[in-house]
Amino acid sequence: MTKKLAVLLTLIVVLLAAAYLGAGYQLYDQLSTVKRNPKNALNTPAHFQVNEAPFQSFDTAPYEMPTYETVRIPSRQPGLTLAG
Repeated sequence: MTKKLAVLLTLIVVLLAAAYLGAGYQLYDQLSTVKRNPKNALNTPAHFQVNEAPFQSFDTAPYEMPTYETVRIPSRQPGLTLAG
């Protein structure tokens, strides 16, 4: 009887831990995914606009960069390049 109870408790703990890790992974995956917003597709560091209310009249000129370049960094992982 005691052995069955220990196995049952161990199984419950393992299942709860797996559910916690699975839910955490799903939450992280959804929150860390960046989705492209078509309203901002034309924005660049040299010129951008804020199209969301109530900031449509926000002056972005002081924050613009007159020149910029796209940088690509090869990753240690084969076939993966970081760009920004």
